[in-house]
Amino acid sequence: MPDDAPPPTTVKPLAAVLATLAWCLLGAASVPVGMMSVMLFDAPGSTEDLRIWAVIGSIWSFPVLCAVSVVGSWVTWFLTRRASSHAGRGRNMRILVAGLPIVSLLAFALSFAVMFATET
Repeated sequence: MPDDAPPPTTVKPLAAVLATLAWCLLGAASVPVGMMSVMLFDAPGSTEDLRIWAVIGSIWSFPVLCAVSVVGSWVTWFLTRRASSHAGRGRNMRILVAGLPIVSLLAFALSFAVMFATET
């Protein structure tokens, strides 16, 4: 390898930085919501209602997925930081891991809609 060869180029960690900022703030803000969500079980018979468990599960999974997304964004950036992987699977994997908490938000919206649409 000649000494005058250019160093391999790396991809800037844009998705990892944005995911870290957004999900750390939103994850920290969602912890008090998760602590108060147990009040959904106050009504008699609510502990047997699967719709309420779905809402609770989506609320409690959000801070966890935020933490997984932050750590996972940096890990996937580190593993796919070479420019040759930028155009293919590497970029898609970084975006997928950075957007992981969106799954919890969609699950919350769906379970909340189902809970009120099938209210008895």
